[in-house]
Amino acid sequence: MSEAFIDPSVSPPPAATSSRRAILIAAVAVASLLVGSALAVSAMYLLGWRPQPERNYTVLVFMKTDATTEQRAAVEQAVGQIPNAGPVEFTDRATSFAQMKEMFKDRPEVVEALTEKAAPESFKVPVKAREMTCDGITGIRQLPGVSDLKVTAPVTKSRPPLDVICF
Repeated sequence: MSEAFIDPSVSPPPAATSSRRAILIAAVAVASLLVGSALAVSAMYLLGWRPQPERNYTVLVFMKTDATTEQRAAVEQAVGQIPNAGPVEFTDRATSFAQMKEMFKDRPEVVEALTEKAAPESFKVPVKAREMTCDGITGIRQLPGVSDLKVTAPVTKSRPPLDVICF
């Protein structure tokens, strides 16, 4: 039997070395991407970037005093289709009149001048969104029977009351 002789000066086949090198390069590239992404997100966070919080808005639709039942139904349906809208709340003329009297209770001359016929019926719907884009709102203003439309955002620690203008 003859013994196999292995020459130590001979390097291993080139395929084994190049595949290890490719794996090493890929691992370094992936690690670099992960570290770079983590650093970028950390820097943005430390510099003050935060996701914008969801805010509460209120859409108020005031009806004309001579609005018909069909017009009120059409407005209620349109208000209910506003994106991210909560439950629609209808305020009839008698409730609106009572609210107006309560609002002006310290001014008896104003309360005396008020009439129930002048009190508007209205729809109120809360909307929760990061940004009020007026999607689905602008067409409501043109519906028959609509007197006025307002979009408001409540007072917060960092913001006074805000009226959003939707055309």
